[in-house]
Amino acid sequence: MLLPYETNPPGESPMKSRTSGTAFVAALLQTLGFFVVATVSAPVLVSLVVVVINEAWPWGWLLLAGGALWGGGVAWGGVLLGGRQLDQRYVQVLATIRSWPGHDAA
Repeated sequence: MLLPYETNPPGESPMKSRTSGTAFVAALLQTLGFFVVATVSAPVLVSLVVVVINEAWPWGWLLLAGGALWGGGVAWGGVLLGGRQLDQRYVQVLATIRSWPGHDAA
């Protein structure tokens, strides 16, 4: 929620586009998010490549468990950090969303 970008108001078609500028920002933020996920997943992916190259298949089960723990820990940490940021900025985020056309009705 550091950089909220405009979305269509409730009840409007998700395929309708108002401006091309927000579509670019949305695509840019989603691409950035993809690279963050890839970076955080790198330890497990590199370990998987090592297991496959060395054909050390019994280690795959350990990697499966470790990857599940790693993913759960990263998800927990992301929710914790994201929640803290939203708690600090929720007034600004809500004010920004209400300023978008069609989003002021509650």
